[in-house]
Amino acid sequence: MLSYRVRRAYARAYEDPIRFKAGDPLTLLRWDDEYPGWVWCRHPSGLEGWVHEQFLVVDGTTGLAVRAYSALELSVREGKVVEGVEEVGGWIWCVNAHGEAGWVPADHLEAAQSPSITYRVSPAVSDEALNELFEAAWEAHQPRDFGPVLSRSLAYVCAYHGERLVGFVNLAWDGGLHGFVLDATVHPDYRRRGIGKALLDIAAITAQQQGLEWLHADFEPRHESFYRRCGFTPTPAGLRRLKRP
Repeated sequence: MLSYRVRRAYARAYEDPIRFKAGDPLTLLRWDDEYPGWVWCRHPSGLEGWVHEQFLVVDGTTGLAVRAYSALELSVREGKVVEGVEEVGGWIWCVNAHGEAGWVPADHLEAAQSPSITYRVSPAVSDEALNELFEAAWEAHQPRDFGPVLSRSLAYVCAYHGERLVGFVNLAWDGGLHGFVLDATVHPDYRRRGIGKALLDIAAITAQQQGLEWLHADFEPRHESFYRRCGFTPTPAGLRRLKRP
């Protein structure tokens, strides 16, 4: 994510705009003259709003959603700092300090001073970098091939100091509405800087954008306060060991 400072306040125009999941059909009503590529659409639920063509397979006046999407806009005040997740057609999906998210016009924002830690969703990352991070963070870690795991993940989030990998979390899913955060890891030299929470927050935002409704995490009792700060509510769960040591 990149940090942006709001240079001009913006108030969202629609309180309950269109939202949909992958595979939903849409009716295309009119194209936007101000922001090329955006089209006003109607969902079968009756909700309407602006949708960028990259989220659709367009066929005349109809479209088919290729991914989950919400047209919710984010109201922002001048001078505030927000985190940008993705930029599409002159708009940036942003998250504010309270965890509220939505689209903001790019021309209302300017790049803030680059933070020392940057975050990337599903970047190209080598086994060498991942094993180096895990060996530093987990005493019993043995080098492994991460490819089979990452190729089946919904997404994963990496934290970098410059080009050095210093944090990671994997976002797995059940193919439906449930996601699972796994292998949350921060290099010992970079702990207590908010990196772990940022990784889980970005994973949650990514899961929400993909239409998931629930995000699960397993953790030891000593980590309960951390996961509570990240928005997780402790619930009873079971675990069965399948491979004996």
